[in-house]
Amino acid sequence: MKINLLPEEEAVKSLDKQEIIKKMVSGALCVIAFVALLNLYFTLSLKIRSAQLRDLEQKYQEYISLEKQARALLKKTNDLERESTILDKFFPQHDFWSENLSELARLTPQEIWINKLTVDTQNKKEVLKIQGTLFTLQTDERLISVLNRFIKALRNDRELFKNFLDIILVDVKTTTTQGKEVLKFNLELPVK
Repeated sequence: MKINLLPEEEAVKSLDKQEIIKKMVSGALCVIAFVALLNLYFTLSLKIRSAQLRDLEQKYQEYISLEKQARALLKKTNDLERESTILDKFFPQHDFWSENLSELARLTPQEIWINKLTVDTQNKKEVLKIQGTLFTLQTDERLISVLNRFIKALRNDRELFKNFLDIILVDVKTTTTQGKEVLKFNLELPVK
């Protein structure tokens, strides 16, 4: 028996065992519910983070692919620039030689056959080399005179000769073929 000397409003009410068990069960249920909610929160958070990580990985793979494409394009661009530089160097030379060879053809007398044209590099300078054969069927003009006239025509042509330093007669050989005199010659024209 318990004696309570406190007024009734202030007296501690005794709890019976069933109420204690109810409160403990409800407390345990609250803790379990809290742990379940915490587990649900972390599971959803983990799934969201996993989805974000997959998205980032996919974007990273796309970035890697784009980077490879960009590097390939950059390499192609560099290759094309290199080729363009080579072509830029070639085409002015192409125009140079095209114009000069057309002028050379115009100035070549009908008695001269140009057998070989080459462009060699000597001491880092280009040299136009002309190998030719000269023979006449109709005139009595001496072959060496025809060759001198050709060289003089080359020197006197301002459009052609402005591109060369000199005209050098390197070699001359006279032979007879079928009773006719034939002159073989080599000229060199160093480019300015």
